[in-house]
Amino acid sequence: MSKQISELKVMKSNAGYYLGHTLDGMPFDRMSSYCPKKEWAEKVLLAINSDKDVGVSDKTDRDIVNGFFEHICTQLYLAEKANK
Repeated sequence: MSKQISELKVMKSNAGYYLGHTLDGMPFDRMSSYCPKKEWAEKVLLAINSDKDVGVSDKTDRDIVNGFFEHICTQLYLAEKANK
């Protein structure tokens, strides 16, 4: 039986939401740090998947994905804080 690793996707743990992969439906790896809101993680994933010019040249490089994830989540946090 061959094992299937998923595409990069939003996942959840007790620590928060993150980007990672599953292997046969079970958590396999974590490519980013955690953020508190699913919507933020979904926005980062959408940006990574929709535009190759966002600075994520290699979706398999954990450091690149995590750096982009942290940058966007920080910007979303600051924007939300400014609107309060």
